[in-house]
Amino acid sequence: MHGHWQPRSLRDLQTHILPSGIETVELWFAQLSDFGSALLTMTDTCLPPEEVDRSRRISAESVRLVYMASCVLLRTVLSTRLGIPPREIELVRGEYGKPELANSAGHKTLHFNLSHSGDAWLCGVSSKKPIGVDIETRDAVSNADRLALRVFSDSERAAMTALTSSDEVKTHEAFLRCWTRKEAVLKAAGNGFTWTARDIHVGIERGFCSVSLPQKPGWEAGVWSFELPITGFAAAAVLETSISIQPQWITTRLYP
Repeated sequence: MHGHWQPRSLRDLQTHILPSGIETVELWFAQLSDFGSALLTMTDTCLPPEEVDRSRRISAESVRLVYMASCVLLRTVLSTRLGIPPREIELVRGEYGKPELANSAGHKTLHFNLSHSGDAWLCGVSSKKPIGVDIETRDAVSNADRLALRVFSDSERAAMTALTSSDEVKTHEAFLRCWTRKEAVLKAAGNGFTWTARDIHVGIERGFCSVSLPQKPGWEAGVWSFELPITGFAAAAVLETSISIQPQWITTRLYP
């Protein structure tokens, strides 16, 4: 999906509240290097003590810094929808580890999901439907053939094979597009990583696809691919009992 990424400063975002009932699905993108150390100076005002303590237990400095920056961005984005200070937002993990708002927050209908790859960070927010997002900034995967055998459907592998002899670049692009789409669907489902990924067909194309969920009868997922403001691949999926009307998407790129 081609879309314009509206630039918005994080400082501006902190002073605005978005209406919680808005009938849209949002994607928030950021490059952590754009912010330098600015995000780390916000940890005291944005993160609760237990999240700061958790970050201190991460031994690898690069991983710790990405974790803290991601937490600050997430809480700032959610704060605009919930109308409460970032550090007061109560987050929990579902049965299968997917982060979500606590019941006590009183905003259970607000759904979100995160992904990051290298320097790139992506957050999806939906006011009504479970959502999953995935982002990849690699331009190739060395073991793509082996991975495709494990997680792609027969028709997805056949489509990949048809590209192999013609254009290696297009083959890598198709793999990463399919990979991000499948990851987004599994993350939207919450317990999706306990499923057999080969049973979920998302295709290698860019366009919208309505996906049947054999493990979740009566539900289906709508999955979209997005063109990023940087080189890379991104996909988002929402769960619904019937994907009859495609949602309105708002895509925003955050700056300091």
